[in-house]
Amino acid sequence: MKKYLLSAICYASTAIVMVGLTSCAGPDQDDGSAKGKSPDTSIARVAAPEKLKPNTDALQWRFIGPITGNRGSAVVGHPTNKNVFYFGASSGLWETPDAGFSWEPLGDGQFKTGHVGAIELSQSDPNIIYVGMGEPQMRNNVSWGDGVYKSVDGGKNWVHLGLEDTHHISQIRIHPTNPDIVYVGAYGHA
Repeated sequence: MKKYLLSAICYASTAIVMVGLTSCAGPDQDDGSAKGKSPDTSIARVAAPEKLKPNTDALQWRFIGPITGNRGSAVVGHPTNKNVFYFGASSGLWETPDAGFSWEPLGDGQFKTGHVGAIELSQSDPNIIYVGMGEPQMRNNVSWGDGVYKSVDGGKNWVHLGLEDTHHISQIRIHPTNPDIVYVGAYGHA
């Protein structure tokens, strides 16, 4: 009497199941070797398919935004909501609430200029956002800004804080526990 070990391998990504039977005759069991026959070591298997090529025929490219066709200067993620990101460009400030599926402009009609160079969210209160205006990349045609803006309601309303003459703000850092202490890195006039 032979014992058989059933082995199974599952490939979840390709939905292939391979099943095999292996002879497991013990030392006191007749496996045929005493009669001059070699032991039965054959394994019944389902043939493995050739390497599958991914079927990408149903996939289509689509634009996920933001709807801007110009230079980007700053990107920052929300510290607690991993689906929220802010994107600053020479066309303004944009927010995605759903990890890039859709984008909405922020600050339209409230910013005097649309050239965002830096964005920073407070770690202690992510509803507090600072935005520095003016492109930080020095190039042959660079757009300048008009200082720093602050929002305390997650970007719905903005207040202009000053630094109009800095023109190009490249970095903003907020104190980790006091969001009223802010450091601004600015080039000045290009």
